[in-house]
Amino acid sequence: MLSNFSAAEREKIKQNLFLICEVTFGDEELKLNQKDQFQKIVASLNEFKPDIIFVDTISASFAIRNENDNAEVKEFVMKPLKRLALMTNAGLLASHHIGKAKLEEGSTREGSHKGRGASAFADLSRVVFNLERDAADGTILSCPKIKGEKFTDTILKYNKETRWFEKQGECKTFSNYELLLEVFEEDKSYKRSEIDEMLEGEMSKATITRNLSLAVKNGNLNKEKGFYSKNAQMLTPYTDEHLSISKSNTLISH
Repeated sequence: MLSNFSAAEREKIKQNLFLICEVTFGDEELKLNQKDQFQKIVASLNEFKPDIIFVDTISASFAIRNENDNAEVKEFVMKPLKRLALMTNAGLLASHHIGKAKLEEGSTREGSHKGRGASAFADLSRVVFNLERDAADGTILSCPKIKGEKFTDTILKYNKETRWFEKQGECKTFSNYELLLEVFEEDKSYKRSEIDEMLEGEMSKATITRNLSLAVKNGNLNKEKGFYSKNAQMLTPYTDEHLSISKSNTLISH
């Protein structure tokens, strides 16, 4: 990965990059939620004084019984990560695997919760970046959760020779509202249960409810007797026979 760097650049990397790789404590592998191991790692990092710490990966760096348990993840992963950042006065970025589609929420449209296991991983993080393989575009880098301004989803290509990702362009991100409207076919009505089934794995039922209400309020959808459909007036241009003019020049549909 350093082959394209100059000698001066390599020397800077040597001075500014501190690697802790395959460290063992006796017969035990490194686990950051082991108190004595944690303290030794903090001491080493404070001696180096890093600006940012990368933990790769969470699964390999912590000993937990069930990564789907929010209470366990909060106590034995997220709290130690927060203490590590505070005690070293450094930024911290920890990598975690995206779940398998459907089984582990990997296909959900809630981008901040695509990580495998408990929702606490994302809920207790200040920023979330996703790096995903896309069959059409290649590798997509996105930022579904951040306190400040988000960046546009970026298309990356992996260069096998240099072992770096290279930017190829940007791609449009569809909102949950847009995705909801996309599933509706013209001249067809759907029960709420049918909508939930079509969007299963795409967004939560609470998100579907919120966007359905908004779509009806905005006039993009009609709701009648428990059935939802696209607003025909949004699909068909008005003609003279559909409209008349009132005294206040307001368009009124017959």
